[in-house]
Amino acid sequence: MRKLLCLCGLILWMVGCASKPEIFITSLPPAGEARGASASITEASLQEAGISKRGDRIVVARVSLRNRTGKAVLFGPEYVYLADATGELFLPISEKWLRDYYNARIRGLSAKTDPKAIAPYTSDSDTVKVGDAEFRSPALTPAQREELAEEMAELVEEVFVRPQRDAPGTFLEKVPETTLGVLLKEITLKPDRGFTGFVYFYHSGATQPQHPLRLIIDLEGEISAFLFQ
Repeated sequence: MRKLLCLCGLILWMVGCASKPEIFITSLPPAGEARGASASITEASLQEAGISKRGDRIVVARVSLRNRTGKAVLFGPEYVYLADATGELFLPISEKWLRDYYNARIRGLSAKTDPKAIAPYTSDSDTVKVGDAEFRSPALTPAQREELAEEMAELVEEVFVRPQRDAPGTFLEKVPETTLGVLLKEITLKPDRGFTGFVYFYHSGATQPQHPLRLIIDLEGEISAFLFQ
């Protein structure tokens, strides 16, 4: 009887492991040379994060720059764009919401989903102009924005929060920078000062993005574009 119970327990454990969704975080390789890259942008990279059996994705952009313009410049996540090959922009995730949500959930506290978790584009029209190029901004109704915000929160929970919260150790010490990196927020860079930060984007599973992906960075009108496959 004892052996039977142990066998049943083992089977249940194996079933649980088999049904547990697989988390993946993949670096996207460059798909061509950077175009119009300014001397101030020293490095840019993309990572795709998600869960097997789910179509939605979070794409993480890492931007490193050193202000070589000779003057103080204002820079922030609102100057970083991500578009697919058709010109459709990805939804930017609010840096403030992401940090606050992670801080709450890593401690086991409740955190509400918020339509403002999807950061708005500076343009109110259906297109966003960056330099001489125009990109399509996803048109979302308030109901669609709220639904996507809920889906996005679930994905952040499964990919970034739960693995850290369930790992051995004191979860109170697992600050966002440990898992999410230093989230890029609006900063003023003095001449020759450098900074590296992360910008998060969300793409719904309703449609699949067309590759290559184009990461566009606007630094005081100096437009840099990087392609990733």
